[in-house]
Amino acid sequence: MNEESDWTTFHNARGKSNIDLTIANSQVLQVLTNWKICEEDSCSDHSIIKFSIGQIRKQDRQQHNYGIRYVINEQTLSRFERNLIVSVTTKFQKVKITDLASLDNELATQTKETRNIEKAVDKLQEAITMACDNSFRNAENNPKWTKYKSVPWRTQELTIKRKRLNALRRRHQRTRTIEQRETRKKIYHEEKSRYEAAIKKEKLNSWKEYCNLTPSTNPWNTVYEITTNKHRRVLPITTLLKSDGSYTSNLNETVQAMLDHLITRDD
Repeated sequence: MNEESDWTTFHNARGKSNIDLTIANSQVLQVLTNWKICEEDSCSDHSIIKFSIGQIRKQDRQQHNYGIRYVINEQTLSRFERNLIVSVTTKFQKVKITDLASLDNELATQTKETRNIEKAVDKLQEAITMACDNSFRNAENNPKWTKYKSVPWRTQELTIKRKRLNALRRRHQRTRTIEQRETRKKIYHEEKSRYEAAIKKEKLNSWKEYCNLTPSTNPWNTVYEITTNKHRRVLPITTLLKSDGSYTSNLNETVQAMLDHLITRDD
């Protein structure tokens, strides 16, 4: 899967190369896209490789959406239609608009008669924005939409340090003059050492905090299982093939199929 890139998957003081490979079979190859080597620092000699499998995820689609997002449903759509008529009437000072059909006709007439089409477009955009603000709830203010951290020890301070480290790395790599490049390289490595030390410290603090959450009265708790490598993840029950050739679709149906197969019914 390795593609041509200005960056390499491995680099150190002795050189750089594309030694790291992304291997996929024919089925995954059909749905694997956006393979790239990231500029972000990985605190290692190996670079971070990112790719997408299957359809583009929701968070990937929203990554490039820098505008306001609204929560829309069937109830708010009817409210939006009414507010749109009111806002367009206010912006264009039209009194003949009573429904969406007349609204469309008025806008078409306004477009033909106006001499400043850009001003008319700005008015329409302001009217639509006003109608959306009065009809829909802003998605950013939805308390159900929370941003979860990938790891428990990740803090805002580490995020800022990582952004600064990536900026110093890019500045070092894009420097052309040898003297300035060596100076910026030294600054980058010093910042990288401080960033790695901060990660190690936060990991230790997070582990101590987790250990203190478990009661000391039980010596055989989760902390003991983790330290002795006895902690096992409970795998969820997957779908099963039923006698008629179909598969179960949910947990209840899977459990019922197991009971029907293992336990005979009394007639």
